[in-house]
Amino acid sequence: MTTTVMVIVGQVMKDMEKDEDELPETRWPFFPGGRRKVAPTPVPAVPPLSQAELESLENKSARQRRLAIEQARRSGAFDDRSQKEAKAANKRIKQVCERAGQGYSQANPGVALRPRAERTGYA
Repeated sequence: MTTTVMVIVGQVMKDMEKDEDELPETRWPFFPGGRRKVAPTPVPAVPPLSQAELESLENKSARQRRLAIEQARRSGAFDDRSQKEAKAANKRIKQVCERAGQGYSQANPGVALRPRAERTGYA
């Protein structure tokens, strides 16, 4: 009994595969071809473009977009939280030093340059 069922199931599966290839499409949207699976077309073997070739293909709007993104990156628009917090802390230190009348060193922002009396000559 089991082998008979397996034979029938095998025949049904073959008939289903044959119907997928040969029967016309009746489902919406209607396509004139059969239900056959379409084989994907292979990707053409084209070497990737170099940086110089990419820049030569760049038009004016693409160049302006790239420059705007670079400028935003330099100004800190894409900084993460820790970088923004570090910049804010440096800005606060600079403001405090300026209010106290001391210089501010960009190379070492935590250290004031010289006291005001030494810079101006007044005690």
